[in-house]
Amino acid sequence: MVVFTGMQRHAGTTAKVHFILSSEDCETNPYTLVDDKRKILQRGSIDSFIFSVPKSLGLLNYLRIWHHNSGLHSSPSWFLK
Repeated sequence: MVVFTGMQRHAGTTAKVHFILSSEDCETNPYTLVDDKRKILQRGSIDSFIFSVPKSLGLLNYLRIWHHNSGLHSSPSWFLK
């Protein structure tokens, strides 16, 4: 998955961001976007993530992505491009 964060002022977030994938056959459990080696979801960033699922999902219907609206140093908002 590739995630683009906008360039607007305060576009980045320190909130925890989660997502699910929904397909014709099933829906995944929630995943969390994390990287222990670098800051992610910063203003103007392009972040790539690799996730695996136990079985093929089939054709994807949608991605639902959200955050818990709190974060370190008062940066909960996020502009997902």
